[in-house]
Amino acid sequence: MIIISILLVLFLFSFIIFTHELGHFLAARWRGLYVDRFQIGFGKPFWKKTVDGVQYGLAPIPFGGFVSLPQMASMETIEGSVDGVSKEKLPEISPIDKIIVAFAGPLFSFFTAVLFAVIVFFCGKPDALYKETRIGYVQEGSPAAKAGLQAGDNILEIDDTVVEGFFGSLNSVRELIVLGVEKQTKFLVQRGDKQLTLFADATFEEKAWYQRSGVRQVGVAPAQPLVIATVNQNNSPAQLAGLKAGDEIVSIDGEAIYNFSLFTNKLNTHYQQQLDAKDKVPLSLGYKRGEQILSTTIAAQKPIYPEAIETPMVGITWENYITRGLVYPGITEQLKNGFLMIFKSMQVISNKNNHMSVQHFSGPVGIVGDLASILQSPDGWRFILSFMVVINVNLMIFNLLPLPVLDGGHIILAFLQIIRRKPVSAKVLEPIQSFCALLLIGFMLFITTKDVGDNVNGWIEGLKNVEPKERAEPIKAENIKFPAPE
Repeated sequence: MIIISILLVLFLFSFIIFTHELGHFLAARWRGLYVDRFQIGFGKPFWKKTVDGVQYGLAPIPFGGFVSLPQMASMETIEGSVDGVSKEKLPEISPIDKIIVAFAGPLFSFFTAVLFAVIVFFCGKPDALYKETRIGYVQEGSPAAKAGLQAGDNILEIDDTVVEGFFGSLNSVRELIVLGVEKQTKFLVQRGDKQLTLFADATFEEKAWYQRSGVRQVGVAPAQPLVIATVNQNNSPAQLAGLKAGDEIVSIDGEAIYNFSLFTNKLNTHYQQQLDAKDKVPLSLGYKRGEQILSTTIAAQKPIYPEAIETPMVGITWENYITRGLVYPGITEQLKNGFLMIFKSMQVISNKNNHMSVQHFSGPVGIVGDLASILQSPDGWRFILSFMVVINVNLMIFNLLPLPVLDGGHIILAFLQIIRRKPVSAKVLEPIQSFCALLLIGFMLFITTKDVGDNVNGWIEGLKNVEPKERAEPIKAENIKFPAPE
């Protein structure tokens, strides 16, 4: 299944490259330019066919393509030499023709973004329906804890931007923290009937040298409804306490509880205190059943089976609080969000107060891997369609950068030709193009190493955790056994 997903994603990549290059091709034919080749992919083509003097080809590296137009600025460094015709014998074309042909590629990328936006408008895209902005957990000793943020605080604004949830959009809590450009993150929170302004210094997670550096974080997690999905029936503490599926945990020892992590920490701390004091006083637990608020007592225990489990447990599993539904964003809204995402990213990487840099961009390998995984999830295909809008907007803007090997560079060179009334000398241009091409290739290789590096630890751990075929299936939560009550 993963192979099929990767192939489908590669097909989509090839499609957006094809439409971009098709813009150059059609504009070149319209303006009467000589077209040597139209190729999708880099490297020696494994399939090629010449029709009406144009060689069409497919090459094995599916992360790019080109239309060879020798009357534009020389691109032999990337595209190879021109076959069948001498460049010197080709007529000179006007700067306007060069601008039209160069701009046609980004324009067709924009048209492709519009096409995908129309599809998403009718098909919809997955979106988290849980838009909680309350803090459910503050990590001990974190910047958030030092700033005075508390579980239960409702975040209204971050850096003077109104928040729209904890994650999932540019104006969500997680994204506003990660993409912050100030030395301190400014929080406006509602605590009871008061509004407080608090400032937190961000920290950065330590990563291995071959991975992307950590992003900004302050140590907060969202409030989550602690609704029980299942209760273990093998003498578990939850069973003995009378808890049932559907109950919602609301407090421990009279303290409101908002997050799974906080619940687990409370249980672990209490369990250790019991071991140290040799005292078996259980915790008081408040829970909601229907419209009733009830209470019981509970004490975490280590299971007797399997023996390998060392963590104290109570024998419950939680319902997934993040439910997803379909939203149908407008076409203009999708295109606007694509532009804003790129603009915000560029703003962040250019600011010295944020550790994010170009290394945090994803390369083709990372994008294909992530999208192939997403494609296997429910409604993953809808998410990928919406992501194609962003990818095409990104491709359009990237190709308009004023580098000689990109469309933006061709446009700049054409304007220089208008000003100087003659084209830039090939002897001057070719070394610059070679340097820029090497720079671009080096950048892509660098990003690819980070794409691979970010997954190395996961692959290693996955290999470590592969069980021999003769070993039994992993133990299910409902089969974990606890000691019989005394």
